[in-house]
Amino acid sequence: MTRRAIGWLLVLLLLVLLLWAWPAAANEPDLSLLGPPAVPTIVSVGFALLDLNEINERQETFEFETLITLRWQDDRQAFDPAEAGVQEKYYQGALHVAESFVGWWPQLGIENGAGQFEQRGRLLRIQPDGSIHYLYVLHATAEQPLDLHAFPFDEQQLVVRMQVLGHRADEIVLRKLPDATGVVGQLLNIAGWDLKGISVEIEESDILHGYRLNQLVTRLHVEREPFHLVALVVIPLSLLVMLTWSVFWMDEESLSDRINISFIGILSVVAYQFIIQDSMPEISYFTLMDAFLISTLTIVGLSAVVNLVVDRFNRTGRKESGDRVDVMCRWIFPVVFVAINGVCALILV
Repeated sequence: MTRRAIGWLLVLLLLVLLLWAWPAAANEPDLSLLGPPAVPTIVSVGFALLDLNEINERQETFEFETLITLRWQDDRQAFDPAEAGVQEKYYQGALHVAESFVGWWPQLGIENGAGQFEQRGRLLRIQPDGSIHYLYVLHATAEQPLDLHAFPFDEQQLVVRMQVLGHRADEIVLRKLPDATGVVGQLLNIAGWDLKGISVEIEESDILHGYRLNQLVTRLHVEREPFHLVALVVIPLSLLVMLTWSVFWMDEESLSDRINISFIGILSVVAYQFIIQDSMPEISYFTLMDAFLISTLTIVGLSAVVNLVVDRFNRTGRKESGDRVDVMCRWIFPVVFVAINGVCALILV
C-alpha cells in the first residue's frame, strides 16, 4: 500500500470518528442550565386537592390526588418571541418534559410518603421573560398516625409534608401560591368521611442535624360520618340489651325462662361482635366503640346474676325481697347502661 493510500485511509477514519462523535456532542446538555437559577431560588407552590380516595385506619395511611402548581423565575430560559416564533414555550407530557426541556425544575418529594407516588398530566410553560409555570397531577399515599380513641365519632388531621429534594432552605425558598391552593370542585366524596377544611403552610424542618429544608405542609381536617356504624352496631345491640331487661317483669316461678333469655342475650352479643369485627379498626388501645361493646356484654351478664339472686330470695321464703330487686333493676340497669357509656364518651371523645 502506498503512502498516499495510507494517508487517505487515515483521513477517512478521522472523518468517521468526527461524524460519530458529532451527534453526541450536539446532544450534550448545557450543564450550566441544570442547577437552580439563583441562590436562593424562590419557588411558589400550590396544592389543589382533587380527591381523597381512602383512609386506612389499620395501616394509618391515606391516599390522595392533588394538582401541584410550581412557579419560579429562570432568566436563563428567557427567549425572544420573534426569534423563537412562539409567544410561549410548551412542554406537555412526561416524555416531552423529560426529553425536550433542558433546564432545572424543583422535584417535590413527600417526607411522610408510604409507597405509592405517581405523577401524570405534566405541563411546563415558559414565558419570554424566563418565568416558568409547571403543573402536574400527583397520586400518592402518605402515612399519618391516627387518634381513634373516639371511634366512630373521631376527627382526624391528615398531614402531607412535601419538600424540594436535594436542596437546603437557604438554596430553595418555598412560597405558598394562594390562587392554586384549596379544593377543586364541590363534589369531593370520601366514603365514610366528611372534609371540613384544608390549610396549607410553609414550614422549616430540620430533618438532619444542620440540614434545614423548606416544607409545604398541607393539613386536611376530616370528620368521620358515624351513621353507618351507629345503624350497624349501636342501635341493634342497644335493642338487644333492652330486650334482655324483660326478665325483670317475669314471674318468679319462671327462673329457667329468665336464665334462657339472659344467656341467649349473652350469646347474641358475642356472636354479633364476631360479625362486626371486620368493621372495627385493629388498634392496641381502647376506643369508644370498644367501651360500648364491653358495656353491652357486662349489662347482659349482670342480668343473669340478678336472676340467680331473685331465685335465691324466692327459695328462702323472701319473695318480697326478690320482687323488690326486680323493681329496682327495672330502672337501675338502664341508668347504669347509659351512665357507663356517657362517662366513656366524656373521657374518650
